[in-house]
Amino acid sequence: MPTLKQYSNHVVRQHTGLKGIDVITFVDSARAYEKGLKGNKAIPETEALEFYLLNHAMAVLRQQVLPNQPLTEAQHRLVDDYYKVTLRQAFRMATYLLYICTRESRHIGKNSDSYVNLAKTHGDKIKKFISSIHGSGSSTAVERLKEYPPVDKLGRYVDAMLVLFNTGSWSSGYGGKAWGAVTQLFHQWVHGEITSEMLVDQGYTLAHNNGPIFNKGMLYDSYGNKFKYILDVQRAGMIPQLINQVTEYAYNPLEVPSSLIAAHGMCVDAVGDDMRGFVDWATVEAFSADYSYKTEKEYQLKYIGVDPTAAQKVKDGQLAQEKAEALAKKEKEAKAQKEAEEVSKNWFVVKGPAPVKVKKITRSEAQEAPAKEYAGTY
Repeated sequence: MPTLKQYSNHVVRQHTGLKGIDVITFVDSARAYEKGLKGNKAIPETEALEFYLLNHAMAVLRQQVLPNQPLTEAQHRLVDDYYKVTLRQAFRMATYLLYICTRESRHIGKNSDSYVNLAKTHGDKIKKFISSIHGSGSSTAVERLKEYPPVDKLGRYVDAMLVLFNTGSWSSGYGGKAWGAVTQLFHQWVHGEITSEMLVDQGYTLAHNNGPIFNKGMLYDSYGNKFKYILDVQRAGMIPQLINQVTEYAYNPLEVPSSLIAAHGMCVDAVGDDMRGFVDWATVEAFSADYSYKTEKEYQLKYIGVDPTAAQKVKDGQLAQEKAEALAKKEKEAKAQKEAEEVSKNWFVVKGPAPVKVKKITRSEAQEAPAKEYAGTY
């Protein structure tokens, strides 16, 4: 039987990056993928539950099994299913993010410095494409991307959208920093800063100006009123218990679909009782920023009981969250310092109302410059 170490180089765990491929290459793959779906849309609640259930089980398995230890048949099935599900969900998520960010970019204010100077900063072809969808309908913008994508690199195209969202002028309720955060995740994936596994993990938590991103009518059905509750249960680390209590306690307040019951059984076979138990709604409430779980807590007290370890779980979870935030801050600062050093070493910054970066080149490179359309070619 294979080992966890043999799976460690799986593509979903690699910082591969696609910044150097042409936009049209990615779009053609996306169109072929869509054709294979035959119009079938994913349910965001089901997708999130499936991924977080298997992801939790994998985390438990990595604590139970040494990297070079042969897996049992049940463990092998879990690992194999996890990577297949993650790969499938990652491509849907990436395609969706490209489509919705492109669609939203059509609302950019035409007087924005970042829009006016887009040809200088990111090339004529990207400027022409963004101009071509400006003010168009939502479906028109995406169809134009599919039919006439900018003839440029995917990395530079996503760079341009990120700049527009973060620095451009936007009407209330459109674009802006909220969409900058959405684009940032896709940007990190395209540039190889995060793995496909991370893309899926964080993708379900993304929100634009009016709520979760899954309401654009493409690739996913619109999210329902249970979606944010599922994210709260995930923050508390209790997705396996949410599914387990459907069969063990006949309690299903978040309408877990029956299709996930078998997946939960597979996880139990692979890693054991860590996947059992019930949701402690007081713990979930402690991790929620928006909701009270009064009804769920009352039901739990009446029919199930109290988790004696709940207080410690909340404390442990909060400590883990604080550590994760501190690590993220440290990584962000290190990245910013590295980028600043790169800019200082390889670029001039021409100051003005709309600062422009100009790449430093050698005399021989300057002689070849006319053959290049953009000094920062990937």
